[in-house]
Amino acid sequence: MLPRLSLQSFLEDLALIEDKINDSSKNAKVKLMTIHSAKGLEFDYVFVVGMEEGIFPHSNSFLEPEGMEEERRLAYVAITRARRKLYLTHTSSRLFFGSRNSNPLSRFAADIPEHLVNYSSWEGSLRENSGKLSRSFREEFAEAQYPELNVGDYVEHEIFGKGVVKDIDESIVIISFSGGTKELSREYAKLKKVG
Repeated sequence: MLPRLSLQSFLEDLALIEDKINDSSKNAKVKLMTIHSAKGLEFDYVFVVGMEEGIFPHSNSFLEPEGMEEERRLAYVAITRARRKLYLTHTSSRLFFGSRNSNPLSRFAADIPEHLVNYSSWEGSLRENSGKLSRSFREEFAEAQYPELNVGDYVEHEIFGKGVVKDIDESIVIISFSGGTKELSREYAKLKKVG
């Protein structure tokens, strides 16, 4: 199985091969940008991700009226970039700086008049199809769950090799490998205990 790439690694790899991509259709592109760089542009379809309190608006703006108004202005910019369809997405929980958080829907999304919004969710389809998952997927998912670890346990990581657990908190494990000490997410590190 291939190791999971971080978003940064994926984008770096994508940038390296961008020159080799056959660009026969000028319209067959996806642009990933910040809201600040979208000013003045328009697109048929716009996806705004992270429409959650603490993300958008950012938690730094909660205590400053000017900051909240700047965030609201940015939300307006993002929403008005869409010519045909606008998709606002949010999650019920997210892993953020090593902690799992559950943030409510952004006040900016909640301010949109009800008759302009079409709510949809994948939850129903995921529940309906959960019994139809292939056995290999179930096995892979079970293997991805982190084992019970204690300080001093010897573990193996598919990229960093063998190491010893130095410290553990709720979501992070600190491991000393031969190449140095790493802080890894317990949920995604895919560690195996070794004797």
